[in-house]
Amino acid sequence: MLADYELPTKTVEIDAANSFTVRGLDFSDLVRLTHRHGPILGILYSRVIEIRDHGGEKLTPEGLGGMIAAAAAEFPDLVADLIATAAGEPGQVDKVRKLRFPVQMDAIHQIIGLTFVGEHELKKLMEIVTEAAEATTRTLKSVTNPKLLKPSPNGSGTSASA
Repeated sequence: MLADYELPTKTVEIDAANSFTVRGLDFSDLVRLTHRHGPILGILYSRVIEIRDHGGEKLTPEGLGGMIAAAAAEFPDLVADLIATAAGEPGQVDKVRKLRFPVQMDAIHQIIGLTFVGEHELKKLMEIVTEAAEATTRTLKSVTNPKLLKPSPNGSGTSASA
């Protein structure tokens, strides 16, 4: 029963006297992060697909966590936003950005482990995202198909044909 279910969390130690708790990301978190960091997530997604398609290492939650950790230096705002979101404190991005690197990496690994329980969940997400991206690409190509455009009657450009 959902009323009895407790979301799993993990504690991330900052130092001997301080820590914070993180949870896995949910759908609304992923949507919000995509809206705020779409181009960066697109780059990371492309890297994951490239690894998958070129026989690279197996795509696992641990591997994804490692990839995000490696990208942290490149995309610190995304990492800080992801951690603050999973900590339930999205307004603390600036404070998270200032945490020591090992603390941020521990948090990322905990969050990925709580978000994707097993390789099958991560694979399923990648399939869904890939299908959505391919559908979007097909739609954009059909909308911008030059064959569908013809010169406008006044000669000042193009207009969509009916």
